[in-house]
Amino acid sequence: MGGSDSSSSSSSSLGRAGTFSGQPGPSGAGTGAIVSSNATNGGSSGSAGANQGANAMFNPPLPASLLAEADEVLPVSLTTSNSSPGNTATNSNVGSQSDGAAGGNNNGNNNSIYEFIQSRSWDTSQRQTKEDWIDWMARFSSELLKYSASRSLAACHKLSQSYPLLAGELFNASFVCCWTQLDDKLKSELIRHLTWAIHYPQSPPEILQTVLNLAEFMEHDHQPLPIPIHILGQVAETCAAYAKALHYTEHEFKREPQSATESLISINNKLELSEAASGVLIYVQRIYEIKQKESWYEKLHLWDAALKVYEKKQKSKPDLANDIGLTLGRMRCLNALGEWEELQTLANDYWQVLQSTVHPDDGGGSVEGNINVQKQMALFAANASWHLHNFDLLGKYIGVIPDTNLEGSFYRAILEIHKNNFEQGEKYINSARSALDTELRALVGEGYTRAYKLILRAQHLTHLEQIIELKRFNHLRNASNIQQNLSSSTSSSLSSLSLSTASASLTPTAEYNSERTSVILDSWKQRLKGSRHEVSVWQDLLALNSMVITPHEDLDQWLKFASLCRRGSRFKLAERTLIRLMKPETVSGLISGGGGASLLGENQKVAFAWIEHLWAVGVDKQKIDIQIESYKYLESFTQKILSSAPTPVSNYLLPRCYLKLGSWLKALGSSGKNSRQGTNNNNNNMGYNAVSNTRQYGNNNNVNINEVLEYYKRVTQISPDWAKAWHAWALANYELTQPGDDSNSNNLGSKLKLDPHIIPSIQGFFKSMALSQAAAAADASGWRKKWDDNSTLQDVLRLLNITFNYAHFKVVEDAIYEGLNIVSIETWLQVIPQLIARIHIPVPAISNILTQLLIRLGEKHPQALVYPLAVAIKSPQPARVAAAYKVLESMSTNIVSQTLVDQAQLVSKELIRVAILWEELWHDAIDDAYVYWHKHRDVDKMLEILNPLNEKLLGYPLTLQTANKGASSGGNNNSNNNNNNAANGNTAPSFGPETNSEMDFDNQYGKDIKEAAQFVLKYHKSKKTSHMDEAWAVYSRIFRRLYKKLTDATDVDLALSDVSPRLVRARNLELAVPGTYNAYHDVIRISSFSMPVTLITSKQRPKRLTIFGSNGKAYTFLLKGHEDLRQDERVMQVFGLINSKLTSDRKTLGGGNEIGQGLKIQQYSIIPLSPVSGLIGYLLNHITLHDLICNYRDSQKIAIKAEFNAMRNMAPSYLLLSVIQKVEVFKEGLKSTEGDDLEKIFWLKSPNSEVWLERRTNYTRSLATMSMVGYILGLGDRHLRNIMLDKGTGKITHIDFGDCFEVAIHRDKYPERIPFRLTRMLIKAMEVSGIEGNFRSTCERVMRVMHDNKESVMAVLEAFVHDPLINWRLLTPSEVDGHLSPQSERHREEEKEQKVVVGSVTTKSRRTIEDLQDFSQSCEGEPVVHKRAEAAIRRVRAKLDGTDFSPRGRGLPIVRLTVEQQVESLIEQATSHENLCQLYVGWCPFW
Repeated sequence: MGGSDSSSSSSSSLGRAGTFSGQPGPSGAGTGAIVSSNATNGGSSGSAGANQGANAMFNPPLPASLLAEADEVLPVSLTTSNSSPGNTATNSNVGSQSDGAAGGNNNGNNNSIYEFIQSRSWDTSQRQTKEDWIDWMARFSSELLKYSASRSLAACHKLSQSYPLLAGELFNASFVCCWTQLDDKLKSELIRHLTWAIHYPQSPPEILQTVLNLAEFMEHDHQPLPIPIHILGQVAETCAAYAKALHYTEHEFKREPQSATESLISINNKLELSEAASGVLIYVQRIYEIKQKESWYEKLHLWDAALKVYEKKQKSKPDLANDIGLTLGRMRCLNALGEWEELQTLANDYWQVLQSTVHPDDGGGSVEGNINVQKQMALFAANASWHLHNFDLLGKYIGVIPDTNLEGSFYRAILEIHKNNFEQGEKYINSARSALDTELRALVGEGYTRAYKLILRAQHLTHLEQIIELKRFNHLRNASNIQQNLSSSTSSSLSSLSLSTASASLTPTAEYNSERTSVILDSWKQRLKGSRHEVSVWQDLLALNSMVITPHEDLDQWLKFASLCRRGSRFKLAERTLIRLMKPETVSGLISGGGGASLLGENQKVAFAWIEHLWAVGVDKQKIDIQIESYKYLESFTQKILSSAPTPVSNYLLPRCYLKLGSWLKALGSSGKNSRQGTNNNNNNMGYNAVSNTRQYGNNNNVNINEVLEYYKRVTQISPDWAKAWHAWALANYELTQPGDDSNSNNLGSKLKLDPHIIPSIQGFFKSMALSQAAAAADASGWRKKWDDNSTLQDVLRLLNITFNYAHFKVVEDAIYEGLNIVSIETWLQVIPQLIARIHIPVPAISNILTQLLIRLGEKHPQALVYPLAVAIKSPQPARVAAAYKVLESMSTNIVSQTLVDQAQLVSKELIRVAILWEELWHDAIDDAYVYWHKHRDVDKMLEILNPLNEKLLGYPLTLQTANKGASSGGNNNSNNNNNNAANGNTAPSFGPETNSEMDFDNQYGKDIKEAAQFVLKYHKSKKTSHMDEAWAVYSRIFRRLYKKLTDATDVDLALSDVSPRLVRARNLELAVPGTYNAYHDVIRISSFSMPVTLITSKQRPKRLTIFGSNGKAYTFLLKGHEDLRQDERVMQVFGLINSKLTSDRKTLGGGNEIGQGLKIQQYSIIPLSPVSGLIGYLLNHITLHDLICNYRDSQKIAIKAEFNAMRNMAPSYLLLSVIQKVEVFKEGLKSTEGDDLEKIFWLKSPNSEVWLERRTNYTRSLATMSMVGYILGLGDRHLRNIMLDKGTGKITHIDFGDCFEVAIHRDKYPERIPFRLTRMLIKAMEVSGIEGNFRSTCERVMRVMHDNKESVMAVLEAFVHDPLINWRLLTPSEVDGHLSPQSERHREEEKEQKVVVGSVTTKSRRTIEDLQDFSQSCEGEPVVHKRAEAAIRRVRAKLDGTDFSPRGRGLPIVRLTVEQQVESLIEQATSHENLCQLYVGWCPFW
């Protein structure tokens, strides 16, 4: 690869040698002819007088076309210089003395650059071989460093003499330092030499890569290297730097989309970004209406479509029947599709045509041209011959493939091994490995995915060596058999001693051969298992296996391959594979229409696979008749197994047959149904109607549900240890207990009567989980790795749902207790929030189950319970507090647990103290109390807010009793005593300041607070309003001072010793670091707390603190007050389930494009500490998109509010405009900027193109993933402060999940009518095709996974919306207004007039939140909350069914969209200017 001087290397891609062939000489260099690269290999020696001619010969100038292209980017002086690579000697004295080349500011710099110019180290004269070019680059790098204008860089020159790599590492920086000192003439000369260096045929890849890195570096430095972009793109593609090539080609595409489209598609495919390539095609067709070329289908890997186009074109035009270009296109498609028979026939037909016909278009009229075509054709034909085991034809085709070629050596090795010429085969294997080495070295540095195909070929070579080993074993075995036969027939003259000796010498070898054979065959199975689950990968490996093992001997692997083809929608290949495994009479029967009867005599595994294949074809083509036929075949096949003698195979297949019968019958019953229909009594609806003992297929599907349940029940009876069978049985029964989508009942009535399917579902779920856990525990690798809690989360939540609704029945209670005894206690760790949320349920049976379960958890995993229970005991509901203390008391019987409880309460209390400092407490309390007094004259409500703080500071409440007792003086003395106690670190006082921070507050505001308290107490005695007014005059003064202090503050570090000295003393605790406890790993305990606590300036004033763990690591958290984090905690549960589904789906798992995309939602720990505070795992190396964009605009001197300012200038009264007028103003605002800020940030913040591409791809896919998940969840409030970017990976992370289930859509003001955020700045940061490509395809993949797992998702979300601690968030003030007291209604009216606006959205005030919480837990509120919860669940189910865009209303038809249609509709909504222009301006819809 660039390392040889032979003529063959000059014909590399781009034709770098031919580019300069026959071009005129440079100006002033005479008219000497420029020779081809073949001529450059000689004539380098000669007299000094011949140097000029030699220079012109070895270093021809750039061609006129290239110079013309350079005119576009070079200044005039750079393109008119006479200096050239071939004429540098005559200009060696041109320097800065006359022309001012050295533009330095001091004499030292001038002298350095002058010496650099005199050295002419950039001169490419006399450079021919690879070694010459490497020496040139080494000298150039060293001279740049030596004469650098930067003293720091120049000082490194001496070190670089000892460590030569240093000059290369600093090449970019030293080049820029010298570049800025040169004048235009010298820059022109330098560029000419660099351009020649990257175009010279023998220039090694290292030189090309160095120049490309330099161009990239200078582009980041805002002074791009003046080499045309398309040249850099071509060079990048030549040296396989495809990420760089993509960057430059995208720039070309933006200027000339027609000319760059094909290159862009090709490069994306080389980067394994097939979705991006498809997006480019869709984009250009939609935007530019460019006519599609046939070859584009190939580049997009749409092989079926490409094959049809090629065949149609050849058939439609007889003159193209023998067109080699079209024929080669057909061959490429057939090769990719694995259509070996058709490919071989096509190759045979055209092979003779090539030998007898000359095709000017392909070979320029030469025989050599046809030979080149034959070489291309031979590669495809040889591949087909190998897979078909037609080795005679294989020998014919490889004759024209050079044996130095990787594929030529590979196929020759296969042929020689087939002929048992093992030594020759090993020779070709070594030859292929040598050829592979060069290519692999170039690609492996760009990542495993890029180099995967070559790595796979290297694996094939090892496979061939093992085949040789096996075949040699067979030869030895055959030789042994022959010798033994000869021994038995030999006359008695052969002594028995010699026979026994011979036999003894063969026995150990035979044993070794047998053992070695088993090892090799096992390794082949593992190789298949560990390789990508792609059809082409498995096809090649199985073809190698079949050289020594027939498909019937390797039946299981070939059946897995057929299944792989079926899952990949390669139905034709799956069919051919299965037919290959069938008996001839079975195939004849199928062809003649024998159907199911023909399969009864076939191998049972093959027959079962064929029936599965037939069903899959029916589902894919949406043909119910094929599905019905498959079902009937399976029924007959099952009866055949039952009537036959049992075998291990039949015992394995029978339960799977019944499981398929149940699931297929259920699918047949639900097909054609747009909604579930209710049934009565025991025949509850499961997506089909119940008709006693009858079954009708087709459009009027009526299925006996008892038959479905009977199939599932038989599976559990036949295979009682199969977890999947019990799960299917449980889920089928559970679904029958759920109301239909059209049910408007609150499901409360169902609790009065026990559904007969409840007990089977309980038993099934428990049995399924117990068996799964047992199987994982028995696995040799350990069940900690294999057992995934998220995989059973939905089943555990279903069991909890049954418990909450039916455990008051004795039989259900007994079944639950029985189930609890057979599953691991760790099963319930994942649902601790749900358990504690219902801990105070008034039904004794249910309460006892929950309490006993929590007590068992506390005994074995106290670390998992201490934080949640610490929150529960702070609840305002006495029942919850009492239940939580009951569990804590049971834990306290153990000394270790008691220590944990004490430490948890201490840490929780102190963290809450730090989260909400006294300044914040008093500021908010005075603000809330002000409304109650000044607006409503409600003293009781006012004091209800202020008294807890007065008691804490003064030691007494402001009540009439306190006024009568005269407690103020005593309180003052106690306060002083408490101050002394706190200062001395004594036991915590009951009131008064306890920390330095609180004492400072007391010193600043204590006197005023006491003064106000005295006025309030006087009011109690006199009832004079003047006294209360005087109190509020003082409170107002306090509020103004607090407001100024809080709003003027910036990010500052607080000393932990000032805000919580107890945390400073808390060291080496038994308590685990919050959020780190894992039942299957060692406990990470709290070692200490960091001294500085950073206060972050924002409305909520969160604090950042670090906890040091016992493992030596630091864990950083965001400590938030004034916010209930319990809903965010539940959202993380939902994300965990969805991540488990994404990782278990082949198309969304992994990092490679073909097998998946590694899609995953970023999770982080959330630990509620109280109903109004908690810890959030701090996302290191993350930044909000808002801060990222603001920082960029500030650095580029762009107005941060440029779009908003343009809108305001055009329409000062924007909010009063109609929607149509807003759209016009909004569009004008968009025109004020390009909106490419985020796109440029990705490029400027990435060190190179490879990192840039990886980050951009991660960004696009993570944005798409979270967009779909956020839509299903109904997530709102997606302003740019709630979306963060991982600065390392580029992945998107969302935060703040306070608005879920489309609450933001129902706001009275500024409702969010968009499904997710997809503004123009986010779109422009994707590929040049925008949403077409990775974004759309990822959206469709994720949405399809959600649809396929909708029941699991629904189970989690149902538990979410029915959680009594968080379901109040579903309410809106308008839904509660009619149920509030007149006083509360006045509060609501006031809030409608003055909303609390934070950054971008209208939020609920604390009074509103309290009202909603109180109302949701009241008798009046429960039905309202339940109604909203049911509506939310119906809405989510509609999204997962694809009916979310159906017209709403009774009698209207239900429209079910495909995933593609649903995603398209969502994107239209998200990008609609009509929707965006109505959003709150702080949401920044124009970004």
